[in-house]
Amino acid sequence: MGFQNNFKPYNFKIMKIKKALIILAIFMSYTLKAQEVNPINTIFNNASVGVNIGLISDLSDITDNITYINYTKHINHVIALQFGGTLGGVSNSHFEDGLNGVSANGIINLSNLTFSANSKSLLYVSAGGHLLETKTEGTEAIANVGGGMKYNINDQYQRIDLDFSAKLGINPFSDETRIYSTFGLGINYRFNTTEESVEWNNPLDLIYEDLTELKTKVDSANDTKMKAIVAKIRTQDAKISSNNSDIKNMFNITKSSISQIEQLNTEIVELKSKDDKREFISSVNDNEITIGYHIIAGSYASKENAGKQLKQLQREGFTSSNIQESANGLFRVFIASYKNKDEALTEMNKLKASGKSVWLLE
Repeated sequence: MGFQNNFKPYNFKIMKIKKALIILAIFMSYTLKAQEVNPINTIFNNASVGVNIGLISDLSDITDNITYINYTKHINHVIALQFGGTLGGVSNSHFEDGLNGVSANGIINLSNLTFSANSKSLLYVSAGGHLLETKTEGTEAIANVGGGMKYNINDQYQRIDLDFSAKLGINPFSDETRIYSTFGLGINYRFNTTEESVEWNNPLDLIYEDLTELKTKVDSANDTKMKAIVAKIRTQDAKISSNNSDIKNMFNITKSSISQIEQLNTEIVELKSKDDKREFISSVNDNEITIGYHIIAGSYASKENAGKQLKQLQREGFTSSNIQESANGLFRVFIASYKNKDEALTEMNKLKASGKSVWLLE
């Protein structure tokens, strides 16, 4: 695979990385103990083990077979840590004794960051590093980034996933820039079922399902309210129709009443036009009518005496005054007639104030 012997000058850096990993493991063990967490449950809950077989190449004509054995622990729905061991046979290089090493990677589950349409597969990206060692060339550190896809086989074997991965790596401690590519196909066994695993349960999908259920309940409640509103509208519409019918009846009654009034007016005009002995009082001004409120100056059994008072009134300026015979045979002397009672009373009071003896006939 073309590993070079120039890694020995920075072996002390690799030793620091190993020490850091050991310190991290000790810290995690004390943390679990301090939190009184069952280490066995912590190890197996939301975790998986797997085997990955693939090819590693330095982008030249050297390609080697490589095998990964890994353990993956999912912290939550999105983040996971993966630790593993590496075995390989460098059959196409001059290192015939093979290679081995350890790896550590961080994984981000991309499918759980958005609404997923397919629950049988998921996409992820990863970043981490390998410590690879050969008996001849020693140890080499490789930092890598990559990604892949996992596929859940079927409902019967829902704890088993297929893993397709690809990575690019580089040795950050080497003066010589060399890029390594890795392609692998793996199989993983999960300690939790698909329904229990945080890896395969998208929280956004759960939220979406809850929102959908809530929307269904709201729509159902809205339908009930809408039906009640429609029923109320129909009741109001029935009342309006009934009111319209009443209004039409009132209009017909009013129309009939107007016809009767017009007929009465016609009869009055006909009566006025008749040439008989009945005398109607002539209007003094626009406010006076023959049927209304009349100011009477006097009532006499003799028409001659009534005529004398009429002449006296006409000399005083009451030119519209006249005589009307009543039903009991008396002759009344009319000074003025009004359609408004208040006007008639006002005028009568003025006449009384001037010394006239008058009274009001309604």
